[in-house]
Amino acid sequence: MKAKFNFMFISLVKRFLFLALFFFFWSNNSHSRHSTKLYDWSLGFRLGYPTAVSIKHYVKPNFSLEGITAFQRQNQKASWVQIALAAQYNMPINNSRNFNWFLGTGLSVYRWNWSQGFNGEANPKTVFGTFVQLGFDYKFKKVPINLSLDWMPYYQFTGYNNGLTITGGAASIRYVFQ
Repeated sequence: MKAKFNFMFISLVKRFLFLALFFFFWSNNSHSRHSTKLYDWSLGFRLGYPTAVSIKHYVKPNFSLEGITAFQRQNQKASWVQIALAAQYNMPINNSRNFNWFLGTGLSVYRWNWSQGFNGEANPKTVFGTFVQLGFDYKFKKVPINLSLDWMPYYQFTGYNNGLTITGGAASIRYVFQ
């Protein structure tokens, strides 16, 4: 049953990546009135799961990259570090110059570390995963602050806590560099 679910999820991710690439190339041919570039760079915090540091860069008017670095201590016996990179397609809401919705996908690497007695092992493990993002991005007009809200279900291929988790997501606040 799990193998069938894994195949179905991988198939879904492939379709999502195809759509993301389609929107990316389509957005390169769109007119300037559809430009959604809210800023060049932003740096701040994701408050949710995972709580993390976030850096976002608009590479093209409708295409941005977001880097996420998280650290969390599960309990006295376990902790992890995550590094993730997301590619996001952005579109304005009602032709707004400061409010976008976005759809993205990305890859992540976790490094778990636990002491003896947690999960029966005492050595660090590396876990690979993928995720999708759906969210909203708002840039204040006169203040260099960006607010973002996203839902980020993810799938870990290997290791502890592998499988699908749909509870990921966060509210982000970032300082904007023009």
